[in-house]
Amino acid sequence: MSKESNMSERIKKALELLGRDIWKLKYVIIVFVFYLWIGKNFMYTLCPTVTLTGFPCPGCGMTRAAFSVLRGNFMAAWRLHPFVYVLGIYVTVFAIRRYILQNEDDEFENYLYEVLNAMFNCIKNGLNKEGTIHGKLQLKR
Repeated sequence: MSKESNMSERIKKALELLGRDIWKLKYVIIVFVFYLWIGKNFMYTLCPTVTLTGFPCPGCGMTRAAFSVLRGNFMAAWRLHPFVYVLGIYVTVFAIRRYILQNEDDEFENYLYEVLNAMFNCIKNGLNKEGTIHGKLQLKR
């Protein structure tokens, strides 16, 4: 009985922590939803970098890749944006540490974020076989 009680307490604490985190981000969520509404109704793309410059940002393709992973189309996800798998691992590790283990050690998350940021830049700033970036800019060799 003690293990069941302990588990239900942990679940209750995790849900309370999730609720507090969502509440702290309420204004960010409101602005994001408003931006999505504006983007869907008045702009041709939701990416602010593409809207302002016409060039794709390093994150272009990430949403489509995530939906491909959720549909089970892993090769399409890899072709759209290989970093989607690294991001999935990061989100999983963060969720486990934050909500299951209830560890609020920010140093680990900051270190992991810096490593992932470096990996992201290496992956997305690399050139493809044709010497182009996202098929838009031709670089001289």
